[in-house]
Amino acid sequence: SSSVTSCCYGWKRLTEIPMIALKHADGSPADVAARERHNLHMTCVGSWRPSPSCVVLGDGPSQQRRIFREVDGTVASWNAFEAAQLLALDEHWKQTGLGNPLDQLRSERDRRDNTQKLRFIQGCNWDVLQATSALAAYVEWRNGVPPLEKLHELVSPLFPRGIMYWHGRDRYFRPILVLNCDGLTMCSQDEALSLSTYWLDYAVERLLVPGVAESWVVLVNLGHVGMTDFPVMVLKAVVQSLQNRYRARLGRAVVLGLPWLLQMLVSTVKSFLSAATANKIETSSEVAPASLLGLIPADQLEQKFGGVAHDVTQYDAPVMPVFDPASLAVD
Repeated sequence: SSSVTSCCYGWKRLTEIPMIALKHADGSPADVAARERHNLHMTCVGSWRPSPSCVVLGDGPSQQRRIFREVDGTVASWNAFEAAQLLALDEHWKQTGLGNPLDQLRSERDRRDNTQKLRFIQGCNWDVLQATSALAAYVEWRNGVPPLEKLHELVSPLFPRGIMYWHGRDRYFRPILVLNCDGLTMCSQDEALSLSTYWLDYAVERLLVPGVAESWVVLVNLGHVGMTDFPVMVLKAVVQSLQNRYRARLGRAVVLGLPWLLQMLVSTVKSFLSAATANKIETSSEVAPASLLGLIPADQLEQKFGGVAHDVTQYDAPVMPVFDPASLAVD
């Protein structure tokens, strides 16, 4: 692979950009990130596209689709296997009279997201019963999630703790979420879940780029966590939420600063995950392993992780260093 660097916003804090930038003709909020994502794509990525294996890895029952949309935001063309699985899911709903659980979503924008069926049935290993149950649980949860602006009000007191925040992009232009586990020791499970929901919803609306970067990278920093302080239950809840509620959104997770005494606890957390998710998780005993620079350009990585970007000290908005398209992967 080669390289990728950039953030079109430079060091400008994204809080300076209005949360609701666009509206429909009836005055209801439109896709808040449409214009910004278009600018990201045109200015930073240009004609670069993920390789075919980054769009769909493998084929048949073992395949994992990673890109679900074209660069214009329209739904990608499903392959024959995917189309057959979606048909089987629709037939199951028709025969049982259950209907599509996604029709019960309160948000019209969420109902319009016609990639969710494939995300869930893929995440459930093409099992229609499991996918139906998972979708029903997702709808119940999603209908109880406040709008992003309300979530911001609820979680803003947690920002100064630096528990989690967005910083930079990797060589596939995927945004990077930093999760400081020492911060998880200072918050409840509900607080951690609310904060992760806010930042992940924010990324889906504002940071992902259709057809280019539809998933994220997570850096799990264990650098200052002792054996007796390891927040295994809170971390497990956050990771399971990421897997079950944001299907096919995890591109890679790297656990940093993992001492051998904690390896068993991390293995315990991974045991609650699907094989596809667990296979995306790497570990390192170092907080700043040199290998991390193969995934993330140095100017997109904080100094504490071995990069050259300034360490973040304010955590209430994503920090995106200027991205150099020459850093984009070429594999």
